[in-house]
Amino acid sequence: CYVHYPIVSSDMLARVAERKAEHNNAALISRSSLLTALKLGYYRLLLAAYSFSGSHADVVMANGTWTAAHLKRLWAREVSVVYPPCDTRALEQLPLGPRPTSVLTIVSIAQFRPEKDHALQLRAFALLLRKAREKTREGRSNNAQGLVPDAAGSTVPRVR
Repeated sequence: CYVHYPIVSSDMLARVAERKAEHNNAALISRSSLLTALKLGYYRLLLAAYSFSGSHADVVMANGTWTAAHLKRLWAREVSVVYPPCDTRALEQLPLGPRPTSVLTIVSIAQFRPEKDHALQLRAFALLLRKAREKTREGRSNNAQGLVPDAAGSTVPRVR
């Protein structure tokens, strides 16, 4: 049995139980005690069926450590991690040292799913860019005062 993403997760149950309106819990349900109880009951039945079927698999594999740990808790059995096949040789050649500070890059590899919150990632990167610009401006004004930015972005006295 190979599991890429569990059908029900403890995170899903927690969000419904906390009555939070999110991508997997409509506001209509989160506002209603009755609908919340019904949804939790449905999730628990689904979880029981999922656990029962998973516990009878001969071999269980998951695509990562989070899914494997989740399945181990649910199914009380050993789960092997089988990462999706990717040729990483080109990535291994990338330098691990400091990057040029003139270019800021973000790489996000994920499915387009509501819980991945790609908009939040973009807002965080925009904030990072804004702060980097402020630091750059700050560095220019500090240079006039005889200070230069160090590798960590702090300012240190210029040695002449």
